[in-house]
Amino acid sequence: MGCDMVVALGEATVNGQRLFGLNHHGTRASWPVLRRLPAQHHTAGAMLGLSGHAVPQARQTFAVVGFGLRGDWGLTHGINEHQVAMGVATWTSKLTGAAPGLRGTELVRLTLERSHSATHAMDVLTDLIARHGQGQGESAGERDHIFVLVDGQESLVVEAAGHHWAALECQQVRAVSDTAMIRQDWQRLAPGLATHVTNQGWWRDDGSKLDFSGCLGAQPPSHAAALKRWGRATMLLEQQNGHIDLWFLRRLLADHYEGAVRRPQPGRSAVLPTLTTTFLTAVSAEPNAVAMCWCAFGPPSHAVFLPIFLDGDLPEFLAESNIGDHGFVHVPPLLKKALASRDDLDNWQARLDQQTEDFLVQAGMLKKQGDRMQLQRQATLFMQQALEGSGEHHAGDRGRPARALQEEIAYFAG
Repeated sequence: MGCDMVVALGEATVNGQRLFGLNHHGTRASWPVLRRLPAQHHTAGAMLGLSGHAVPQARQTFAVVGFGLRGDWGLTHGINEHQVAMGVATWTSKLTGAAPGLRGTELVRLTLERSHSATHAMDVLTDLIARHGQGQGESAGERDHIFVLVDGQESLVVEAAGHHWAALECQQVRAVSDTAMIRQDWQRLAPGLATHVTNQGWWRDDGSKLDFSGCLGAQPPSHAAALKRWGRATMLLEQQNGHIDLWFLRRLLADHYEGAVRRPQPGRSAVLPTLTTTFLTAVSAEPNAVAMCWCAFGPPSHAVFLPIFLDGDLPEFLAESNIGDHGFVHVPPLLKKALASRDDLDNWQARLDQQTEDFLVQAGMLKKQGDRMQLQRQATLFMQQALEGSGEHHAGDRGRPARALQEEIAYFAG
C-alpha cells in the first residue's frame, strides 16, 4: 500500500481555496470501500475494542464520508461534517513498541469522528497516540504514520513514531508521501521525545533543536522510492504555485502516479501498484458551505471524478457488495458507454463538473435555510443522477430529464 498527499493553500490557489488531494495505490485485492458514517450519540462509558486497546467512545461522533479497506473498521482518508479532511501515509522509524498500537486507519476514523477543526483534530490525534501508541508491529517491520489534517482555516502535518510525534503547519503548498520529512522545522513536539532520543544516543545533548526524522528515521528500502515521489509532487506544486485549482490537482495526481509510481524501478519487479482511489476536496470556513469531495477509482486513463456529498446517501453503485477484487462488478450503462472513449469520458466529466457547480449553490441555500431533510434528499438524488450518466436520466425518474430534477432542486431551495 502507498499514499501520496498534496495540499495547496491561500495564495498558492486561484481563489484562496484550501485544497487537499490524495492518491492511494496498492494491489487490486486492496480495492477500498467508500463509507458514509452518520453522526451518532453514544452512552456514557461506552468503549471501543481496537487493536487490543480499549478506547473510550465519544459521547457525540460527527458524520464522516471516507474510504476504508474491506474488513477494516478504520478509514484511510475522508472528510467530516465540519469540513475537516484527513489522510494517512506510512513510514518506518527506529522506535519499537512492546505491543502494537492503534492502526493508522483507526486513528483517522477516530479523529474525523471527533474533530471540529484541524487544530482540534491534531489535539485528538496526538492524545490518542500518546495514550495508545500507533502502528508498531502493524505489518512486516515496524510501521509508523504520517497524517495530513486540513480545514477551512489551516493545514497541519503530524508525523508519528511509536507514542511520539512532531507537527507543523503547512505554508502554501506541501507534499506528503510514505517518508517522514519533518526535520528541525517542527512547531510542536511530543513531550519527553527529546529526552528519549538523547538517552538512546540518537541526538546530541547540546541544546540544539531536535531533528525529528533525521534522528528517528530507519530508512528501509522503500524510503528511496517514497522520497522520489515526494520530490516530484513538491516540484509539480511549486511550478504551479499561485495558479492551483481542483482541476490542476486532478492532472497533477494523475501525472504524479504515472511518472513517479507506475514507472518501474531499476532492479525491481515489474509488478507495479494499481491506483485504487484519488480523493480531492476544497474545504471552506463558510458556515453554509456543503461538505463534499471528488472521488475517482482506478488508473488515470479511465478515471471519472464523482461528486460525493456527505449530506446524501451513497448510491448503490458504490456499495461494498458491488466491489470485487478488480473493481466494480456492475457499472451503470451510460457510464460504461462513456468509459469506452477518452473523448466521451472528458465530455461526460465536463457536464458533471458544471452540474455539480450549479448544485453546490442550491445545496448551500438549503443548508442556510436549515432544511437538512431536503438537503439530504436532493444530495442523494443528485449523486444517483450523476452515476446514471451526468445529464441523461435519473434511475428513479425514468423519462424525467436531469433539467427537471435541477428545476425541482431550485424550487425547494427558493
